[in-house]
Amino acid sequence: MLTLDGWWIEDGLHPRHGTCDSAESCRHMAAGRRYQRDLGGYLASLADDVLLVKLTCHG
Repeated sequence: MLTLDGWWIEDGLHPRHGTCDSAESCRHMAAGRRYQRDLGGYLASLADDVLLVKLTCHG
């Protein structure tokens, strides 16, 4: 999931902020861990006019 404020979060992996080079140097990590623990809560908190898009990527 890509959040509105720049987080990329996949199940089982550490959250990654779009402006940071690594999880170790990320000053935003506390917010990312909160998102990772409660993705459903994050989605429920979005405004009614937010468009959700589901993509399936194959490498």
